[in-house]
Amino acid sequence: FRGNLFAGFCHSLTIALVFLVSNKILKKIVRRKEIVLIVSTSISLILAFSALFWLYSSVLEVHSLGNLLTILTIYFALRWQEQFNKLKSASFDKSELKYFLLTLLFLGLGVGHLQTIVLIIPALVLIFVSGVKTKPDWKEKVGKRIGVGILVAGLAFLIPNLLLFYFNSREQNFSWFFGQNWRGWWFHIRRQVYRGFYVERGTTIDSAYVAKFDLRRYIRTFPLYLKYLSDHFTLIGLILGILGINH
Repeated sequence: FRGNLFAGFCHSLTIALVFLVSNKILKKIVRRKEIVLIVSTSISLILAFSALFWLYSSVLEVHSLGNLLTILTIYFALRWQEQFNKLKSASFDKSELKYFLLTLLFLGLGVGHLQTIVLIIPALVLIFVSGVKTKPDWKEKVGKRIGVGILVAGLAFLIPNLLLFYFNSREQNFSWFFGQNWRGWWFHIRRQVYRGFYVERGTTIDSAYVAKFDLRRYIRTFPLYLKYLSDHFTLIGLILGILGINH
């Protein structure tokens, strides 16, 4: 019950942050405040009441926390961009540094939790590069800033994953389970081993179903991927995607 409640809590915060992120982005391309408010609210509500989002708001799965960490990363990246654009020189600014470190912190936590968050890294790089290019006197600081960012993201990734040894030794219910040695931990980091109890099947799964790269198998199953893609295709999604590309 507590795990399911936690999922709902994470997705509730996600919706609030989606509204704030949408608001920030739309303000850059739309001048009328009422339109920005209506569109941001619509985006948030459409996401909140979509079938998959609603489903994973009520069951304990990785997606709710993964979505929250992803939107937090995007939110703080945009806050960093706002603060960075206010700088007049390469002088030190606590707010700018804070948002930069928070962005990398949540990125590291997100990668450690659910690796699909890496899909937003190109966007984060674009935000950083486009900001630094506007201030030539900042080029000397780029190397140090990237180094600090990698360190923060790396620690945010490693520390929670190392703590899993402690949680698993205490047989905590809310944890990732793997062989309690460095080999098992390495398989977990590479997402080669998923282990746990499947409520729907009533069985315990203890196998490495992504243990090896099988190109022939992937080629054979590609038509199945296309089938699922066609099943979930929607015209409104295509229209929104085209509008986004145009903007």
